[in-house]
Amino acid sequence: MYGRALHIIAILFFPVIVISQIRSVNNNMPKGYFCVGVDAGLTSFFGDIDEGIAPGGTLQNNYAFSFHASKNFNSILILEGHITAGKVSGEKKRGSNGSGTYRYFKAGFIEYTFNAGINLIAFISKNINRKINVYANIGIGLIDIKTKLYDGKNDSVVKSFGYGNQKSTTELAIPIGSKIVYHLSHSSAISLQTTFSRVNTDKLDAVEGNNNSDYYNFTSIGYIYKFYVGQRKRIPDRRSAGGFKGIFKK
Repeated sequence: MYGRALHIIAILFFPVIVISQIRSVNNNMPKGYFCVGVDAGLTSFFGDIDEGIAPGGTLQNNYAFSFHASKNFNSILILEGHITAGKVSGEKKRGSNGSGTYRYFKAGFIEYTFNAGINLIAFISKNINRKINVYANIGIGLIDIKTKLYDGKNDSVVKSFGYGNQKSTTELAIPIGSKIVYHLSHSSAISLQTTFSRVNTDKLDAVEGNNNSDYYNFTSIGYIYKFYVGQRKRIPDRRSAGGFKGIFKK
């Protein structure tokens, strides 16, 4: 599972750095804007019970959805507020021939974070209005968790947090990740993002192990709507490209 996560990061970063230098948008577009967006994708878990989902097994793929609002200040910095809701799960088997142990967990979460993004391409390209940008993101926030740990042999609940009389556990979360943004037009863009969140608790999988923190990954695609407060879309001045000769040319 760890190797798969590294492959995701490599796939995101390698080809885009080259492509972004070739494709660009009109330099007359405003450089600062507000935006709102939605994301949807898959989650994976890294902790005490983090074996991959087996075909035909108890667990299925987990999904998450995110809404964000952000401000792009210039060609380098973007600040974002995120709300992400979804599920994570995992299983772990030990032993064989019916003499081992088999446990799995299912958890739901809602995460609220404030993130800062740095445009990496801005450090190697002078073109501030590229068609494609690559951001490195880091943030901080809170996550609400509800989780159940099961005995895989009889599906009985071994331990739980946030169910019954228990309140959902609220913990500190630190997301770190990367995002590719492809600008479709002056007002819209699409994104591909992967984020690893460090959760400051060992309760996400309801198992206390050697590490006091659990981690999960959220890899998603998204749509971004951009709007410009107090700005107008600039119209290219024909005089800058040869005056009015092209207009009155016979």
